[in-house]
Amino acid sequence: MNQDLRKLITVHKGSNVLLLFFAYNFLVSSIYGNWIGLVIGLGIMLLFILGLFIRSIMTNELFETAINLACYLSIMATVYALIEKYIYPFVSNDNVDRASAMFFYPNYFGTIASIIVIICGYKVITRQGNLWVYYGIAFMNVISIYLSGSMFAWVEVFLGVSVLLFTFKKHNLLAYWLLLVTVSSFLIVVLNLDIIPRLSQAEVTTDMRIQIWKYAIRKIESRPLFGHGFMSYLYLDKTQRFGYLVPHSHSD
Repeated sequence: MNQDLRKLITVHKGSNVLLLFFAYNFLVSSIYGNWIGLVIGLGIMLLFILGLFIRSIMTNELFETAINLACYLSIMATVYALIEKYIYPFVSNDNVDRASAMFFYPNYFGTIASIIVIICGYKVITRQGNLWVYYGIAFMNVISIYLSGSMFAWVEVFLGVSVLLFTFKKHNLLAYWLLLVTVSSFLIVVLNLDIIPRLSQAEVTTDMRIQIWKYAIRKIESRPLFGHGFMSYLYLDKTQRFGYLVPHSHSD
């Protein structure tokens, strides 16, 4: 509602197109009665508006402060996950297979934790602040990844740290990092050490994802121009075709 703040958003090219896109989503979601998609669409619209605003006001100092805050808050997520995994079952008599902390799904939790590990790597490489603090936060988020049971999060950490070391020309550290990953891969794949949770289920989860993608493609083909709005997989998959609902799956 503030005109001066609104100018910081509309100054960016494409801002008007974004509003048209979300009006389009509002119409499509309303036609199909995809009310969850409608609400999510409104939330994403607010995030895009916030993103455009941040793009106008962002400074190096603000950026560093923001990612520091993300690092510190991640400690709370790890504590939450530990309680969820090891204390909650005693209270509810319900075992938690994969911790999701305060996130919608464990894979989301694992992805955020892996990003925090990469941020800590950036802080250490650029030697900002107390390095042991970032070592500790990175370790806490490795615990989070383990508790989330997200297999791809480990790949994200490997790729992210590798890119960081290469970008900052830390070639010796990159060589040690690749050696560590190679040895770890040998222990996991060749010696079958159970280091990464759910790795034995990789074939099953891959097959399920292929089924999900095929189902999503069929739905895209049925409505190639208009789709069904955000969270359409949750809206469309009411038959629980994989034995249980997969609400976080790929939206068409």
